Amino acid sequence: MHQTISDSDLTMALVEYADWGNAVIQIEYHDDEGKIVEHWDIVQEIPAAEDFAHGNSMF
Repeated sequence: MHQTISDSDLTMALVEYADWGNAVIQIEYHDDEGKIVEHWDIVQEIPAAEDFAHGNSMF
């Protein structure tokens, strides 16, 4: 897990699944008791470092 952001009833986490070669943003909506009501994922394949113009990796 690289970063988490929480605001009121929403939480976002940026997660690297290096074994699978994916970066994932997980977004969760919580109810008043803190239970997860909704969950969304955004998945992107991690490109090779040489594919970036700046020569750095995604993380």
